[in-house]
Amino acid sequence: TGRGWAVDHAKGFAIGAHTASHAPLAELSSDDQRCELEMCRDTLTKWTGLRIDTLAYPWGKRGADYTTESVDLARAAGFRTAFSTHVGFAAPWQDPLERSRFVVMSEVTPAELAHRIAYTWPR
Repeated sequence: TGRGWAVDHAKGFAIGAHTASHAPLAELSSDDQRCELEMCRDTLTKWTGLRIDTLAYPWGKRGADYTTESVDLARAAGFRTAFSTHVGFAAPWQDPLERSRFVVMSEVTPAELAHRIAYTWPR
């Protein structure tokens, strides 16, 4: 039920969109990009009962995988924050719809993750 998701959300977990089919948005028409964004957002909202306003661009490389138009469409679809795959920690001076993200893949061990955070976290 949506209520179960809301409990996790209240404990600090957030659920965000990643588009409906994981297609690189830059390769799609405006209408298809809009559909990808809205379909994913609406489906997650229906499943969870939560407002979905965070997005991670599939593949996430500006210009190759998403464009300025993609950012504008995400904003129009109600997303307040979106993440690219630009390496680094999200920073307050970045456009909220083009934030960097600290990517952690499955092969990163807990020790390696701790090391990366300890030596790359901005101070």
